[in-house]
Amino acid sequence: MERSASGEASKQATKPASKRVPSATTSTMSPCSPALVLLPALVLLVLVSVSPAGGYFAEEKYPEESEMQPPTVVIAIIARNAAASLPYYLGALERLRYPKDRISVWAATDHNSDNTTAILREWLTAVQKLYHYVEWRPMDQPVSYVGESGPKHWPASRYEYVMKLKQAALNFARKRWADYILYADTDNIVTNPDTLNLMIAENKSVIAPMLDSPGAYSNYWCGITPQGYYRRTAEYFPTRHRHRLGCFPVPMVHSTLLLDLRKEGMKALAFFPPHKDYSWPYDDIIVFAFSCRAADIQMYLCNKERYGYLNVPAKPHHTLEDDSLNFVHVHLESISKHAM
Repeated sequence: MERSASGEASKQATKPASKRVPSATTSTMSPCSPALVLLPALVLLVLVSVSPAGGYFAEEKYPEESEMQPPTVVIAIIARNAAASLPYYLGALERLRYPKDRISVWAATDHNSDNTTAILREWLTAVQKLYHYVEWRPMDQPVSYVGESGPKHWPASRYEYVMKLKQAALNFARKRWADYILYADTDNIVTNPDTLNLMIAENKSVIAPMLDSPGAYSNYWCGITPQGYYRRTAEYFPTRHRHRLGCFPVPMVHSTLLLDLRKEGMKALAFFPPHKDYSWPYDDIIVFAFSCRAADIQMYLCNKERYGYLNVPAKPHHTLEDDSLNFVHVHLESISKHAM
């Protein structure tokens, strides 16, 4: 049977209200009592006292940032009738103390009457898995240039083709966003395995390691005439003989040089075509020196250490046999100097 609401209400009204009598162990506290405020602090104190030495929440340790990877480098190889020096040249490149997976190789060969193509192809096939990328551009025919009187003669057609090859290598490096490109002639033997790292550490836009030869010849000029020809200065021999050491601004470096493509001004540099205002001799190294000058890029030569050696340029009438014997002489001279 349901109870009426009025009945329940009447019972509640007649029932006396009960009072709670505090016991001796019970205290009455308002919400704002100081004891209630202190309670959380006491609990926290207990938790801290039983937590590990490092705190209740163990301090998180984050790993340190890893080191930056070495810059990416393109090595440009332009070979012609270089069978005598290629084994030494390629071996020196392999021995560079630089991560090969950060190096791309751009290799071209042309107009050969010896077995340069076969040697270079065999080497590239053997090492291509070690390097980041390999670009191979062989040209077997023809074996001579228009107007050429011999394999060591440089007509204008040969200068122009070499300029185009160097420009193609530069375009390749830029397209692949390489940080540096290293040009090294195939009769330039870089014997110091730290050369690449040392040149990068100098932080120059265009820099060359000074290479040795049996005579006064090297891969730089200390002076240049207003017409673009070589001019020897008082600084040449003290630099060449290492009576003064350092990295020096010079108007010309050639044969082996490193370009820092990260620098803003390097976008204007070119091997080909020559600058619109160019009127100097039609020579690949002079064309590039003019390009640097026009772009306000300073070339530098570094002779702080011994980096390697280079062959003395052959005369136009020399044969391949003459050039090979000359290279052997330079190579033996280098060995004897390093052995002393």
